[in-house]
Amino acid sequence: MSIDDRRDGYGRGSIVVEVELPGVASAREVDAEFTDPTPTRSVLHVRVPGKYAADIRLPAKIDGDKALGASFSSRKQRITFTLPVS
Repeated sequence: MSIDDRRDGYGRGSIVVEVELPGVASAREVDAEFTDPTPTRSVLHVRVPGKYAADIRLPAKIDGDKALGASFSSRKQRITFTLPVS
């Protein structure tokens, strides 16, 4: 797993999270959501039922009003989330 904080000096931008999922063939197997346990940070919850569960603490709060992006590489067995920050 990797987290790439792409915010500028004003805190605008996005956070990119890559999660390796060996044995997962399709994005349809992956469930993901985020919660805001604190006013300044979010947690990304990634689940593959019966295989994986990860709660990833993010360095900032995700802006749920903006579009969240996700792409899955079946060749690399990796999902990449692009999350806008608020």
